[in-house]
Amino acid sequence: VSGAVKGSIVDKTKAKFEKWYKNDIRVIYLHQTGKWGQPVQVTAKVDFSGMNTNNLKLYSYDKSSNRFEEIENPKYKFDKDGNITFTTEFAGRIIISDGPLSK
Repeated sequence: VSGAVKGSIVDKTKAKFEKWYKNDIRVIYLHQTGKWGQPVQVTAKVDFSGMNTNNLKLYSYDKSSNRFEEIENPKYKFDKDGNITFTTEFAGRIIISDGPLSK
């Protein structure tokens, strides 16, 4: 599965969420959209510098419907290289927040 943690789609999505929420946000853009049809593990190298990673919340954002949904029980963990691995049934834009989204 291809994706990105940098670039214009990531930057625009991050800016949109930071406009409406006071949380510290990171974005992973997966080129597949919709649901996987089963839980999958995703690993990505995300720059979490300066972000409190003790209580992360992960969300799936669907740009076409402008809706997002919390990813339940993502079982996220970090490896020795700083990569994050999490479980999700959603593809598309993954929003990582430093806690529950707060306006």
